Amino acid sequence: MSRVEFFARIRTLKTREILSHGLDVIMIIDAGIAERTRKDGTTLKWEPTAYNDETANFREVPDPSKPVYAVRQSEQGNFVVGCGGGKARAIAAANLYHSYHVPIVTTSKYPLKGEPDHQPPDEHWKVYQDYLRDIQHIPSSDLIAEEESTTTITGILNLVFMAYKMRWRHAVVIVNDFHLPRTRRFYEYLTHEGTATTLCKYILATLPKEYRFRMDYKVNETADEPEIVFASESFFHFARQSDMIVMSAEDILTQYQPAYAKVLKNVQDSYAYQQRVAMEQCGVDQLDAGLYMKPRTTILH
Repeated sequence: MSRVEFFARIRTLKTREILSHGLDVIMIIDAGIAERTRKDGTTLKWEPTAYNDETANFREVPDPSKPVYAVRQSEQGNFVVGCGGGKARAIAAANLYHSYHVPIVTTSKYPLKGEPDHQPPDEHWKVYQDYLRDIQHIPSSDLIAEEESTTTITGILNLVFMAYKMRWRHAVVIVNDFHLPRTRRFYEYLTHEGTATTLCKYILATLPKEYRFRMDYKVNETADEPEIVFASESFFHFARQSDMIVMSAEDILTQYQPAYAKVLKNVQDSYAYQQRVAMEQCGVDQLDAGLYMKPRTTILH
């Protein structure tokens, strides 16, 4: 598909406007890793998760007032949250790369506990890079690592810092369709002072202290809730230097490969997908209400 054809089929005006100005970088938020084995049972390699790499034990329903996004080990031995989809993110990034030939950033260092003689790799960013290089044929010279994030929130913030440092003005951040509303809100709410200090106060209060320094804010603990005070507007200023749009991998894939819509329909009908959608919506509702990451004992039911 040519760029002209792609533009014509992109769903949103904002997306079309950003891509029409040219693209500086493609960013992939980590979506877990999965171990692939040969038919004889021996390990082949670790790769980004497929859709059917489901997390274990949805029978253990989390507290509906506080969605649990922690990465857990599935019955298949993979490490994901709900429905996977990391491979879709990587393939979507590769499709964009072949149109724009700009760097791809992969993210996350997530320590996981496996068996003593079988420890999964911490470097999820490297698992995604290996897949992009070996399977999608992306040159190593165009693969960049963001190695420190452990959550969607820290991933978004670290990508904002990286975009400013690298002077990337136009960036696409790729997640799955079910992950899109929550990820967009993280970016929009955290990069505007009004919503950062109100809707994101519990998030900012619980981030590692290094983010307080980098974003130039402090947390005043009160009897009822934290108060977030930014010493300057520097973080919001440099966040505005880049246009970052969060896009759905499935949206990109169906534009480049229309037949992918049938695959996606089957995925959307799965139990794991429906559970993930419900969990994501609960998170979105909490973000909109300013309750995200509020201590469980004080969550309103």
